[in-house]
Formats: sequence, C-alpha cells, structure tokens
Amino acid sequence: MIKKSEFSGFLDTMIGMMTKGTQALSSADTTALKADLMGNPSALAAFMPGSGIMNFGDNADGFYLVYQSQLSVPGGLATSSWVTLGNVAKLWGNNVSINGYEFVSPPSSDGSNAPYGDKGIEVQVESLQNRNSVNYLNVDLHRFGLDLPANDTPVATAVQNRLMVFDDYAMMLLGDKLYVGLTGYGDMALNQPGDNPYYMGGNITTSLKLTPVMSLNASQANLFANDPRSFLENINLNFTGYDRALTRTSP
Repeated sequence: MIKKSEFSGFLDTMIGMMTKGTQALSSADTTALKADLMGNPSALAAFMPGSGIMNFGDNADGFYLVYQSQLSVPGGLATSSWVTLGNVAKLWGNNVSINGYEFVSPPSSDGSNAPYGDKGIEVQVESLQNRNSVNYLNVDLHRFGLDLPANDTPVATAVQNRLMVFDDYAMMLLGDKLYVGLTGYGDMALNQPGDNPYYMGGNITTSLKLTPVMSLNASQANLFANDPRSFLENINLNFTGYDRALTRTSP
C-alpha cells in the first residue's frame, strides 16, 4: 500500500530502478512517463503482471470493498465467499470494518471427505494511531456451516450462533531492536455454552535484536479446546461377512 502523498517518490524510485544502466529512456521520456502515471495510477499495473490497483480514497482511511469467491473439488466439493466492507466508520480514531464470510464442504459419498464449514459476520476494529504499535480486534458472530436450524425461524437460527473474539497486538520499541506480539482468542456458543464445543488460547512472540548479526527470538502458544458432545453410530459387527453369529447391529 502506497499513500498518495508518497506516490511521486515511489515512482521516482521505481523508474530509476527500471532505467538504471540503460540509455533507452531520456530524461524527458522519464519525466513524461512519471506524469502519465501520476495522472493515471492504474496504468502502473501494466509494469507488474497479475497486479491490480485499488483506490482507498484520499488517504489510507478511505472506504474500500473486497470480494472473494472460490470453488474447489479435489477431496470433495468446497465453496467459499468473503466480503469486506473496509473502513465503513471511525470510532475514537479507529477504523471499523465489516466482514461477511461463508465456506462449506459437505461429506463426499465415498466417505473420503469429512464435512466442515462456517458462516458469519464480524466487526473489525483497527487501531493504527500509535506510532510504535498496532492492534486488531475482531468480534465475530457465526455458526458452523453444516449446522442447520430445526425450523426456519429467527429463534431456531439464533440458538445455534456462536461468539468469537480475536485480538492481535504488536508493539515495536527502541527502533527495530525489540518486537512484542500478543494474540488471544476465544470461541463459545451463545446458547448452553457448557454443552457445546468451546475453544480459547493465545500466542506471545518476542524478538530482541542485539547486534546486526545476532538476535534472540522466543514464542509461546497455548490452546484449550473442549467438546462435551458424544456420538453414537450403529455398526454391523459382521463386517467381514464370515461370522454369521456377529450379524447383528450394535451401537
């Protein structure tokens, strides 16, 4: 991401790297090229295959929209979609964005693919005011993608919702000599949380740069997960077909 106020300096560096050691472009040519790119920044994508230019408004706090959709079939059919409404509001100097997502993969007929999925909407609060630290807070209301409500009513749907809170904090002190990263998260059901799976955990990472050729790094992660549910499946004990005495179904 390049701020518009720094775009001119970026072009000077890029054009200088492209023309270094060559006389293909004169000073007038490079000046004209820079003027064209300043007037139409989207043309910059022509120099970088596969890239695109996204306009974030007059500054980095401008509103933006991102939409992604995926479809895959190896190992089972899987679909996913993600929509981001970026910087829709400001709250005490923080950027507030909204994400909506859904991904699901149903079980395959041959049993080779285990079902999984999730869908939900989250609010992200991005704190970038401090010079030496950043913080991202996500509050997510979601439910497992293959958990279908008993009936099509708001109450039946709401009882399957879950709440996830994720926070990511990073701090840089003393220039580039000390870095501290803290991450914490928790996920629980809103209805009867003790009878449903819940997860919580966190991670801490530190990096201390002692000299240009030596640094110390340390990290510690913890995860706690609990699934109080139980599952029963009927199995024919004579799965080999050679012992008729076992031809009965048992849980």
